[in-house]
Amino acid sequence: MIPDVALPHAIETRALGVRMGGRKILHEVDLAFGRGRWTSIVGPNGAGKSTLLKALAGLLPREGAVRLCGLAQDAGARQRARHLAWLGQGAEAADDLTVYDIVMLGRLPHQSWLRPSSQADREAVRQALDSMQAWDSRARSLGGLSGGERQRVLLARALAVQADILLMDEPLANLDPPHQADWLRLVRGLVAQGKTVISVLHEISLALHADDIVVMAQGRVRHQGSCQANRAHRAVEQVFDERVQIRQVGEQWICLPRL
Repeated sequence: MIPDVALPHAIETRALGVRMGGRKILHEVDLAFGRGRWTSIVGPNGAGKSTLLKALAGLLPREGAVRLCGLAQDAGARQRARHLAWLGQGAEAADDLTVYDIVMLGRLPHQSWLRPSSQADREAVRQALDSMQAWDSRARSLGGLSGGERQRVLLARALAVQADILLMDEPLANLDPPHQADWLRLVRGLVAQGKTVISVLHEISLALHADDIVVMAQGRVRHQGSCQANRAHRAVEQVFDERVQIRQVGEQWICLPRL
């Protein structure tokens, strides 16, 4: 095993491409996602953001290469599932299962076939539900929850994996502003623990809280770099056809409509 100090990146791609229905959706993407950092992926509708995230997760047929750094190339599916957790946009789950059972599904990569959950599994589920303020709802069925409550449970399921890398596609969907702020604090806590978070976000102002940003348009990467850099802000403005503007308010950068 290569020492951690030799692995500055969590994921690397080389000439990554995706075709769907005979059409090229993702074009020769070369990226390196910093280890122990939060990267936001932004861009207009149809830019290829979700396709990129699914390709990183291995959920789509792809061209080129995706390397999960620190994981052997011949690692099996179970080992990969322990290393990388996925929360998809509009993720589905059985409505008749309880919240607790839904989140326990996140522990499947750690469990042996037909064996009961361990104390470590139960503790991981409790921690994940607590982090989403959803522990008190553990006995409720998923189908009886509001959209925001459901999203927090699915977030908890991804957290319960306790993976080194978390891929999240629109994790803030249906969350009200206080819970969006909770999510930001949660991500910062994960990064402080050395986790890597890669998220697709439509909320540009919240995306600018990340360490790094990937700006996409028409299936191509237009920019990758620090969220604090002027070049990143200009790239965002350009891919949205100058209809938005990035401005600093206090110590934060926010995205405003250009009127």
